[in-house]
Amino acid sequence: MKQTAIILIVLGTFITGNPSVQAESENPFGFETQTHPLKYEYCQKDKDPQNSALRSHGYKCSSAPRPHPDFQEYFLIFVEDVGLCSIVATSNHFFRPERLRNFERFKDQIAQKYGPPTSKTERGEPQYNWWPQGGFNGLGDVEGIERFGDIFSEGRKMRVSVSFTFATSDACQKKIEEKAERAF
Repeated sequence: MKQTAIILIVLGTFITGNPSVQAESENPFGFETQTHPLKYEYCQKDKDPQNSALRSHGYKCSSAPRPHPDFQEYFLIFVEDVGLCSIVATSNHFFRPERLRNFERFKDQIAQKYGPPTSKTERGEPQYNWWPQGGFNGLGDVEGIERFGDIFSEGRKMRVSVSFTFATSDACQKKIEEKAERAF
């Protein structure tokens, strides 16, 4: 009896201590709003950020708690004392424009959970946006979504990205700006 209790305690400690096995989040790809990205074994500080806000707050992940089979990288912005601000999932493989059906599949997958896009713009390929008034009512901390494709080599290939902005984004921006002001 004692051995069974000890085994259950050890197993429980192992499971709750491993972020890859924790209960599923309602957030995209299973990232928890208050879990620091470095707690995930597949995330690291982004050493080559293109955006200045990422210098202090950007993280690059080679996987996710609930990875999507077509996305190989996940870029997170996380601000201490606020939490997860945004996620950008990016495919490392390229789609040829004639395979637009695959590109549209991402829109359909997002719409299945979050509803139809609220707007669509043309930027070489269609860009879809989900920015409903009042958020998504219980579907994690997501405030808005953008699905877009970047066309390379004079329109011959396209990489797909999906950006999720969280309800914490305004508080994140405020903290980032406060940090910049303190620097002077």
